[in-house]
Amino acid sequence: MNSILKMLVVVSMIILCRGVAAQNHFWLKDPYFAPGVSFASATITINGVSSTYDDLLKIDDTSMLKMEAYSRKSSSRKSDGKGSVVSVTTRTQKSFEYPVETTADSAKYFVMNGDSIFLKASTKASIGGDSTYNTWNKFLAKNLRSEVPAANGSPPGRYWVTVRFFINKDGSISNPTIEEDPGYGTGAEVLRVMSKSPAWQPAVYNGQVVKSYQQRVIIFQVTEM
Repeated sequence: MNSILKMLVVVSMIILCRGVAAQNHFWLKDPYFAPGVSFASATITINGVSSTYDDLLKIDDTSMLKMEAYSRKSSSRKSDGKGSVVSVTTRTQKSFEYPVETTADSAKYFVMNGDSIFLKASTKASIGGDSTYNTWNKFLAKNLRSEVPAANGSPPGRYWVTVRFFINKDGSISNPTIEEDPGYGTGAEVLRVMSKSPAWQPAVYNGQVVKSYQQRVIIFQVTEM
């Protein structure tokens, strides 16, 4: 299978804001994804269960872990040649493991090992003061090896990698963790890139530098050509 791989980067949401921008279904609208596959008429499975297109539309963007798609030409082993196949796996929705406190001015934090770690502060952490995350996205585009899933035998599809990490008071990052790995080497690749992250400007609360929590989503895309 000849494949090219494109990498998309999605600005992440703090874990408490999962519902924001849900139901955009941008993965259905991208014409470069799964050419020749009609999602409306494809054989669809969601988490291994036979499903419908309407079921697919009920999945919000923040729940996606991976979507693999096979055109009629390449799906014979999956659907006996009868049509396109779309296989979806959603993320396991886990509750945040620490009690979250909200201050009078709407800042949010939790306490871990005696440290107050902010989910929302007066000023959020950034790279070089760029609150739009464009600098972060450029860093990923330059350093992430987008060919990794295809090199590891992935079928055409999209693979959502959610990475959680802390930004310390000195701007360094620590404890990068893949929330749920969609496979084909994507999680390991994201952790490799996280080890090369540039220094951040730490978050600030009430004029004081604070430790903060980040959650980002990186999407690998494999397109069969």
